[in-house]
Amino acid sequence: MNQASFVAPPGAAVPKPVTWDHKAYVQQLQGEARLAAWKEFSENYWKTKSGGTPGEKNEFLFRRGFYRNRWWLYGLGREDAANYLSDIQVCLLPAVNGVYANVANDRLLLNHALSAYCRVPVIHALRGLGAAEVSFSEEWEAHRAGSNDAPDMQVVIQPLPVSVQGRTETVSLAKGEFSGFGKHGPLKQLRHIVKDWSLAANSAYLFSEALVQGRFARQMFPGAVNRLHVLMGRHHDSWEPHIVAAVLCIGTLSSASRTSLEAGGLSARVDTHTGELTACVGLLEGPKLGRHDVHPDTGTPIVGSRVPQWDSIRASLLRIFDESSYLRVCAFDFVLMDGELGLLGAALPDVVAIQVHRPLLADAVFADQLRRLKL
Repeated sequence: MNQASFVAPPGAAVPKPVTWDHKAYVQQLQGEARLAAWKEFSENYWKTKSGGTPGEKNEFLFRRGFYRNRWWLYGLGREDAANYLSDIQVCLLPAVNGVYANVANDRLLLNHALSAYCRVPVIHALRGLGAAEVSFSEEWEAHRAGSNDAPDMQVVIQPLPVSVQGRTETVSLAKGEFSGFGKHGPLKQLRHIVKDWSLAANSAYLFSEALVQGRFARQMFPGAVNRLHVLMGRHHDSWEPHIVAAVLCIGTLSSASRTSLEAGGLSARVDTHTGELTACVGLLEGPKLGRHDVHPDTGTPIVGSRVPQWDSIRASLLRIFDESSYLRVCAFDFVLMDGELGLLGAALPDVVAIQVHRPLLADAVFADQLRRLKL
């Protein structure tokens, strides 16, 4: 078997090589995409806090392609590790879409592609990581210029992809000035603040129209844009779209405007056939997971609730991915609006939010698809 070594953090001694015992694809790493995925995994492995996972288990997780906190997040055992989608597999997923991954990664292209099937927000501007801000709307340009004729508007500032643990905020713009998250000042000040957020999250940031979440999502927790996160795949032979998993990512007082579980949010599993929220978990001290039948801050019932108009939402999800036939696997984030879905973006699957409920490879269709894709 090939040998793989720990990539030691700065200043640390390099451990002895360990035998890699993951699937065949990691035994035969080749090509830029696979090597880039290996590099990404190795670097992120050390950035992920272990949460008290014992050393020998850390070594096992590394060999199997999982980050260090997955042992306690998933209740991962040596016997059932093969049922879980590993983090290195997630790193490799974009490559399965080939050049068409650019459609999912480019918000302007994605908006254009999906505008016939769901509500897409106006994109005002994009700040690339380490790059200058690019403006896309006349309204944004008017606010940048400090024009008194600039229309008042609500803007969502979010990292790309939205599942990244970066800060997300909604601000009000009026006559070239912003108000939000306890601050007020000229738009120039906001742009400098977002530049710092971008560097801290190692992510691009998007300024877009604020889509108003509907009553159901707002009642869960009004202090965040609670997102419906959906992983889509395909039946390999027929190419028909398949909803692999869906979760509602809900904010809390401790997560502030963020909704990722690792940032303190909640993950509620959505039954993909009925729309019922069948389980909900969040992080506790320890670290460990706690189950929440009701929201810990708002008291709103979660488990047993049903996403309104789920039959229509399910049909829309299948239609969206059916029309996106160039994509093999993709995850999407949506706002649950009153009567329609609002697009937040396309992303890598938020495997933690999904797999704290159920191993992804327990889905036979998805497992077969990845096997045939040699992942």
